[in-house]
Amino acid sequence: MLHRECFETQLDNEDVLDLVEKMLESFGSEGALKITLNFLDIRTLQTPNSPLTELDLGCNDLGDRGVKLLCAGLISSLYNIQILILGQCGLTEGCCSYLASVLKAPNSQLKQLELRDNNLQDSGVTLLCAGLKDPNCKLQELGLSQCGLTEGCCSDLASVLCSTKSQLKQLELRDNDLQDSGVTLLCDGLADPNCKLQKLG
Repeated sequence: MLHRECFETQLDNEDVLDLVEKMLESFGSEGALKITLNFLDIRTLQTPNSPLTELDLGCNDLGDRGVKLLCAGLISSLYNIQILILGQCGLTEGCCSYLASVLKAPNSQLKQLELRDNNLQDSGVTLLCAGLKDPNCKLQELGLSQCGLTEGCCSDLASVLCSTKSQLKQLELRDNDLQDSGVTLLCDGLADPNCKLQKLG
């Protein structure tokens, strides 16, 4: 897999759009591209049949509104994003319904979603879990470290682990206040014969 990264850019949206389009053209249909940008314009994803498979937008102040715009592009059948990194992007539970919609979308190819260091809280994870249990969901890895979670979300996560429809193989939950009661609920899910999880952090 080929990778290109852009760090600490001072480009405006037009410059970013031109840069991404030229990079996509140079890679052709066989390439895979990783881009880290400080500015997001939804048009950067609107290249038909884009070879982009990995999108790293971590440590950018996207906010819930930015993720809403991003998800509108990800639901389209034109894109093949498999890895999406949104760590430390100023997100809250307000973005989780949009992300859940991507997980439920028949055209979505998303297999890895990193959301660490965002204030999603239990209510946000509840929304994500609805997407994870959808038969169209292909997600295998989910990162939720330091997301303001408590034992209140653990029953929902356990239900995902028990679901025959879930494809989740890796779940990261470190630096959350789950307490013993929350871990007990997760263990019930892990013990279920339908559980496919291979790694819990």
